[in-house]
Amino acid sequence: MGSKRTRDASASRSPERVCPDSTPPRHHRSKRAELESRLVAEELERRVAAYVEERVAAVLGSEAVQRELSSRLERERRAIEEQVERELVAERERSGREEEARREAIRAQQQELLDLEAAQRQEAEAAAQRRAEEEARQLERHFLELQAKQAAKKEEEERKKKEEEDVKKQQALILGKGRKKMSFSLGFKM
Repeated sequence: MGSKRTRDASASRSPERVCPDSTPPRHHRSKRAELESRLVAEELERRVAAYVEERVAAVLGSEAVQRELSSRLERERRAIEEQVERELVAERERSGREEEARREAIRAQQQELLDLEAAQRQEAEAAAQRRAEEEARQLERHFLELQAKQAAKKEEEERKKKEEEDVKKQQALILGKGRKKMSFSLGFKM
């Protein structure tokens, strides 16, 4: 109201600037038209959204759509179950392969241990065989040495005995010749 009075007062002062009440100024008209246009657009958007929501609710509520949704949900559920089953099978297979690989590694380690033990046993047996052969050779050498010593001793004894016998024979010869001479000489040979 105060602005109208001010407008009336200014209108009385400058008659050339007076605008008739029926036609507002140009910038007021464009702002008003813009505001109306915006309000109309908002109202239209609200009504369209309400209509779409109503139609969607109606369509979703229809039996055919409910059946289709139920069918889709069932297909999705089956697809998820199948995917889960495939993943479980793949996981079981992977676990089975890992378990088999673990068992195979244990078998390989056990075989390696058995091979190592067999090799050590063969080496020990070979070493024992070598020791036994060396001991047998040493015993044989010792026996041969003893035999050689025994033979040498026997030979020495026989040689000494022969020497003694030879000495005795010579002594006997010498003594025997001397007796004969004596007996001959005592046999009155003058």
